[in-house]
Amino acid sequence: NPSPAPTSQYLQKMKNEIAMKELHLQEKKQVLKELLVQNVSFRNLVNRNMHSDMPRDHIPLPFVVVNTHSSSVVQCDMSRDKTDVMLEFSMPFEINDDNTILKKMGMDKTSYREMQTMMPPDILDYCRENQMLDHVMHPHHMPPMQHMHRPMEQPYQGHPAGHPAAHHRAQAHYYDHMGP
Repeated sequence: NPSPAPTSQYLQKMKNEIAMKELHLQEKKQVLKELLVQNVSFRNLVNRNMHSDMPRDHIPLPFVVVNTHSSSVVQCDMSRDKTDVMLEFSMPFEINDDNTILKKMGMDKTSYREMQTMMPPDILDYCRENQMLDHVMHPHHMPPMQHMHRPMEQPYQGHPAGHPAAHHRAQAHYYDHMGP
């Protein structure tokens, strides 16, 4: 006994479900892209800090940078326990998190060879096939698709415990004027 033909209402429900799943997949791909950029930026920062001769040149994580006009008056108050800081600006200002600043410093780019040491082969292949590496690769460092497999001398190294790439970072926020 054959099953009855699907109704147009059922077909529309299935089309809506497929569209929703595709939207969720695109959102997850975007999050993965952002995590790749963050991972590359943090690794580059760690390398920069390790190769810096002067400890004062080390950049610690996390950090924020606050920008405002040079003629702006800034009132800064800190709680007694030094856990809260209150800033008041007389003019518009911008707050950038460490991810944004590292990108502006050019630390969000790497080579394909370096990416091979950062992630498992299956994830690297997935990212490559879905054009997710374009944001982190130096343009001339992307090998042709047939050369994308990992050489044996460069195994995946994983992330050590407490690696900064494991932590979620806030997006950059922009504020106009914050009054008292």
